[in-house]
Parts: sequence; structure tokens; C-alpha cells
Amino acid sequence: MKNDLNIVLIEIHTELNRQHKKIAFLQSIALKRFAVPAYTSICPKPYFPDPKN
Repeated sequence: MKNDLNIVLIEIHTELNRQHKKIAFLQSIALKRFAVPAYTSICPKPYFPDPKN
């Protein structure tokens, strides 16, 4: 009985590791696809008045 429980726990642990790796991979893809360069969020664009006015 104890041996069966250990086998089930090992299978659960293995599956959790697999899921964790899959999530990490998908997060890395999302970051590459949707990330904005860090400087754009902290540095506002300078305002240049229109020289025609």
C-alpha cells in the first residue's frame, strides 16, 4: 500500500514538472511576442512644438 502511494506521488511530481516546463516555455514565447522595450514605459516622448505655428 505504501509502495503504491509512493508510485502515485512520483507520477504526480513528474506531471507537475512537465506542466511547469510547458508553462515556462509558453511564458517565454509570450514575453518575446508581446514585450515592449523597458525604456518606452519609463521615458516619456519629448514634446516638440509644431514649427509652423
